[in-house]
Amino acid sequence: MPDSLTPKAAQTRAAILATALGLFREEGYDRTTMRAVAKEAGVSLGSTYYYFASKEHLVQAFYDELLAEHEAAVEDVLARESGFADRLRGSLDAWLAVAEPHHAFAAQFFRNAADPASPLSPFSAESAPPARGASR
Repeated sequence: MPDSLTPKAAQTRAAILATALGLFREEGYDRTTMRAVAKEAGVSLGSTYYYFASKEHLVQAFYDELLAEHEAAVEDVLARESGFADRLRGSLDAWLAVAEPHHAFAAQFFRNAADPASPLSPFSAESAPPARGASR
């Protein structure tokens, strides 16, 4: 995936991801297919696979969005607090606030992520780039 997408491509990619997350909530991760995501998003199956090689890549994009939201949410805490305990508490509170809207279906992802052979596992090769970015 190119680092910089045209505005239309970025919009298409965002629509596919939003559609997939909605289907994951409604139908469950395991019952949602890439074909259903494409149909619901109003794009071709080929376009869906162009932006996301698999359902796991959709979930990884969701994780990436959560990470970006958390980074933005924690900036104020890190600028305001200087003590380790206060920064840690603020960071955890920010994480809980960012993650809370996704609580209802997060268990599906965590169940898959707990499997060391799953691409959703934080220890998989597929998760290495975001994990490296998170350690900045």
